[in-house]
Amino acid sequence: MRAVLRALLLLEVLVCFGPMTLMLMMGALLVPVQVFALFDEPLLWEGPVQVIGSVLCGAAGLGTLIVLLSKLFEASETDGIKRPWLVFGGALIGAIPLIDPLTSPIVAWRILGAMPIVAGVHVLILTRRFLVAPARKP
Repeated sequence: MRAVLRALLLLEVLVCFGPMTLMLMMGALLVPVQVFALFDEPLLWEGPVQVIGSVLCGAAGLGTLIVLLSKLFEASETDGIKRPWLVFGGALIGAIPLIDPLTSPIVAWRILGAMPIVAGVHVLILTRRFLVAPARKP
């Protein structure tokens, strides 16, 4: 990949994933409080479990993105991903916390929730040669 295209892709990822990554960091800061709330008031478990689950799912999605970008930027054409279903699973799990902003009545939240999904699909398309085995010629 040429340097200009690499810089443009990096800019796309930073712009599209930046706001939700900041939300993920704020959620990660709240995880200890949410764990304490689970033990302090066990009957009110829905809120803390949603925050903890969203942070774990977002971290899995962000980790998947980092793996794909490192593969795209540093790998040769012959290297493939050994378990592509883990990548697809990580991408789907990472999209779960974005359902809440996507269903918000506020348009700005819908846009902020859709941007990482669109950019993630773009990165998956760019890395398709690492994820899908090429067809063998008979």
